[in-house]
Amino acid sequence: MKFPLAHYRNGTAEAINRVLRLQYGSLSLLFRLQPTAFTDARPRIASYPLIIWHNGIHVITRSLITLMALFAGIPSVAQPPEALESSVYHLRPGPNLGYEIQELLVKAVPGDVIEFGEGKFSLTRQIDIATDNITLRGQGPDKTILSFQGQNSGGQGIEATGNNLVIEKLAVEDTAGNAIKVIGSRNVTFREVRTEWTGPAQSSNGAYGLYPVQCSNVLIDSCIAVGASDSGIYVGQSRDVVVCGCRAERNVAGIEIENTINADVYDNVTTNNAGGLLVFDLPGLQLKAGSNVRLFRNQVVANNHRNFAAPGNIVALVPSGTGIMIMATDQVEAFENTIQDNQTASVAIISYLISGKKLDDASYDPYCKSISIHHNDISGGGEHPDGQLGSMLIPVLGSPLPDILFDGAVNPEHLVNGQLPAAKGLSLIANGEATFANFNLLELNPVSIAQGSYKASRDQSPYQLERSPLAPVELSAHDPPSPIADKTVVAYRTAPKYLAEWGLFRGNGFSQEPADGVIPYDLNTTLFSDYTNKYRFIKLPEGKPIQFTAEGVLGFP
Repeated sequence: MKFPLAHYRNGTAEAINRVLRLQYGSLSLLFRLQPTAFTDARPRIASYPLIIWHNGIHVITRSLITLMALFAGIPSVAQPPEALESSVYHLRPGPNLGYEIQELLVKAVPGDVIEFGEGKFSLTRQIDIATDNITLRGQGPDKTILSFQGQNSGGQGIEATGNNLVIEKLAVEDTAGNAIKVIGSRNVTFREVRTEWTGPAQSSNGAYGLYPVQCSNVLIDSCIAVGASDSGIYVGQSRDVVVCGCRAERNVAGIEIENTINADVYDNVTTNNAGGLLVFDLPGLQLKAGSNVRLFRNQVVANNHRNFAAPGNIVALVPSGTGIMIMATDQVEAFENTIQDNQTASVAIISYLISGKKLDDASYDPYCKSISIHHNDISGGGEHPDGQLGSMLIPVLGSPLPDILFDGAVNPEHLVNGQLPAAKGLSLIANGEATFANFNLLELNPVSIAQGSYKASRDQSPYQLERSPLAPVELSAHDPPSPIADKTVVAYRTAPKYLAEWGLFRGNGFSQEPADGVIPYDLNTTLFSDYTNKYRFIKLPEGKPIQFTAEGVLGFP
């Protein structure tokens, strides 16, 4: 018996063989009806839904799984395969938002745009992007807010691996881990994006706000990062990067460029972080040696927030009150920056040796080389030194600490006749009235201090070395979308949307009588599934057998 199609709140209801199917948008619910349900036009539902499907995904099962049979009884309503052409999809806040987003991304083709309207979008699971040429777009970082407060699935808010990615005009708040991570992608653009942990500054906040790693051709433009327990804007092991017009506030590190080659960081504001701008090379990573990093026209002001990084993290060693810190990297040029009121050090050029951590990477160079600091406006700061660096230097340098601090450590393999060649040395030119100290880290120990052999140098003259400017970074345009080549997406888009359309059962399917070529099977050992009964069937392509192996999984055609 089959009830006529009925409408309810823009949805549909249909009953087939004592099973009621309710459809509302992309949500499907299957209920078993009481035996008396067919005596009138108002069928009564026996108890819980048998099955809840959302966007074709089985979400909840109660009592009995009869997925194929139930749907096999519904008349075929297959639509022609969708044209694999890019589209613009518009989303509004709603209870099924996470599933709607993920369905769009599963079936995405290059060139698709997912556009969020104004409002707060509550999400509890990570968003994954694997397709090339995808754009996520909002209406502005204060108008479109993706809130992950209460997130219970995934390590990031958004994780992307596709090339030619654009994320713009939206905010990502209160993720369980990193806000937006992009890994291994070519051509990445963040524009007018805000990442923020809105609660107190604490180590349980996500480590990174914007987090491209092992990427190339990266633009981070006019973004805001707040509250990260490591770095608000972090670029790691990447090539050809521009970070411009951004603001980083209340992070441990405002902006960090790590093990990266060719980066321009300019016209940014870093304030109220523990450290403002960091350029690091660290051991144990795939890309070993960063170089060619330019820091210019940045406002690096009052970065005196307490350091709230988790203990053991390398940035936990960054003292509160650090303006610019350059560690163990090569060819960095910092110029035309305004560096004010950072209460430990305005600029620090140090080796990895200062961390005190054991080095197990023989290919890693822990020293700085070819660093140029010139034409900066440096003032204030150094009056309340913090952390291990402050404790180490106050007894030998006094307070306030000098504006520019250099640990004096150089790679002995680079020495020529006991001297470091000028091209590999530190260059200090035209930094106004900024003071300086080479605090000779390798000689700074209690014995040398007690014996009177330790000496720090405040003389800048050995570092008045002319240096050719580094070349600017030139980014290339994103590649145009290419025809879809992902077989999974093609299958997802072109496959029938209802199990009834697969022709797996005879008749209405309720008896689960297999059609020709559909083989029922069972398992020798089954997993407990909350008292659910499972009926298993398999259908193989004609003439294509399963390959058996003595070990491992079966080889399906």
